[in-house]
Order: sequence, then C-alpha cells, then structure tokens
Amino acid sequence: MFKRFTLTIAALGCAATVALAGCGGSSAKTSSASPAKPASTAQQLSAWYDDIKPDFNALKAGFKTFQGSEADCLALLTNAQTLQDDPPAPVPSVNAPWQSALAAYARAGLECSSGVKNNDDSQIQAATSDVDAADGFMKQATANLS
Repeated sequence: MFKRFTLTIAALGCAATVALAGCGGSSAKTSSASPAKPASTAQQLSAWYDDIKPDFNALKAGFKTFQGSEADCLALLTNAQTLQDDPPAPVPSVNAPWQSALAAYARAGLECSSGVKNNDDSQIQAATSDVDAADGFMKQATANLS
C-alpha cells in the first residue's frame, strides 16, 4: 500500500543529500589573529545534516523495505519520532516544513499500525493521506535548501 512512496522518499533523501553535500565547509584558513567567522548557512545545514543523517537514513531504509505490516508501521512512527527528537534544522525555512513532514510521518505510522491491527481501511487511508502530506512538506524543505 505504501510502495508508491518508496521512490519518492528515496528521491527526496537523495535530493537532500546532494543539496547538503554541496554545502560543505570552506577550505579557507583563518588566521589566529582574526576572530573566527560565524558559520555560513551552508555550513550550518551541512553540520545539521551530518548530525541527523543516521536517523534520516533509518527513515529512508524503512520505506525501502515497507511491506505494510504492523511492525513496518511502528518503525515509521519510531523513526519519525527519533528525527523529531534530533536538533532542528538551523534554517527556519527548512525546519518548518521538515518538522511538519516528521509530524505527518509519525501520524501515518500510528494510523497505519492501528489500521493494520484493527483491519480498518479508513485508518490505512488516513495514513496514506498523511504520507502524501509528509512528502509535500519534505519536497518543500528540500526546495528551501537552496
């Protein structure tokens, strides 16, 4: 049921990875006589991504192996909640849709789990709608990286 989202999530993850990989720090050296310059936005985003990358990869991996079981649904919930506990993105235009996406993924995991457990198609449909919404927020966050 969620297989159609696998490619979307993987593509978004790749887009975020590529965009952030280009945000690496400067190789310029600062002299000890000058005060250190504050990190650029790109450097801040790169550091943030390095920090959340293992948890983000867990979320992406869950979509790649998603088969619609209750355990898969609970993994989606847990992975989204783990990312919600990570530091926020340092740029508000990225963080706001990022947090909205994570909240929608967490809701989807909870609704999916309940739907599978109770054989309730309306909850499965609600989970599907939440994943659609999360995908939209993730695209917005990715677009705001540049």
